[in-house]
Amino acid sequence: MTKSGGRSKATKRYISDRTQKILFGLSGNECAYPGCSEAVIRNAPSDKEPVVLGIMAHIYAAADNGPRGDPNMSTAERNSAGNLIVFCPTHHDLIDKQPDVYPADLLLEWKKKHESRFTKSLVKFVDAVGFAELEVTANAVAASDGPTGAAIDIPIPPADKIARNNLNKSSEMQLQIGAAKSAEVAKVVASIAQLDTGFPNRLKAGFVNQYRALVGEGFSGDELFKAMGFWAARGSTEPIDQMSGLCVLTHLFLICEVFERE
Repeated sequence: MTKSGGRSKATKRYISDRTQKILFGLSGNECAYPGCSEAVIRNAPSDKEPVVLGIMAHIYAAADNGPRGDPNMSTAERNSAGNLIVFCPTHHDLIDKQPDVYPADLLLEWKKKHESRFTKSLVKFVDAVGFAELEVTANAVAASDGPTGAAIDIPIPPADKIARNNLNKSSEMQLQIGAAKSAEVAKVVASIAQLDTGFPNRLKAGFVNQYRALVGEGFSGDELFKAMGFWAARGSTEPIDQMSGLCVLTHLFLICEVFERE
């Protein structure tokens, strides 16, 4: 829908729960404004829910006439994870009240650096991920309604797969981190399969089904990879769970051909 009669294109400010959780999960619990370490989520007493202080800002505005508005963007593009960034309340208001000082290109660069920094911080948790954590994650990923019937095959080389899926350096870095545990994930799968021969196919089925569901919701490229990682981590923002999810996701990404076939 385009502009008509001088009025801005109608836009819904709907941001899905999944997108919100992905954004806050990638925030490292810090405001994305350079140099600001203000927490975007604060813990509460054990019987209370955590307090969410961070505010999601649209890089390109939610409406044509908003800060950094782009009339060529669809509603889905405006409300996608790639067009959102999390700030503390102070910096959220600052960047929206001074769009000329904080243009979209600058905010996109901040988002890229902030999320890459968080990815690098996960490296220290690789050694903490053991058999038990991988087993829990693999079982959670496996579909409960039986196998698809397709075997798990060796796919095209990882570098070609990354290029075909338009993954950026941040996602490529995550794949490199997760690949460090690929052999251990394979051992976990083989161990479970000794008692449950259908488990490897159900694991692939869970991966394929979630992939298709996210594609159906409009996810693609890096946003699709991030959403798959959030799902593999069972929606947890705990670093050990996120790393375990990344390791299982990476293993499946490397051995499953779904990304080439869909």
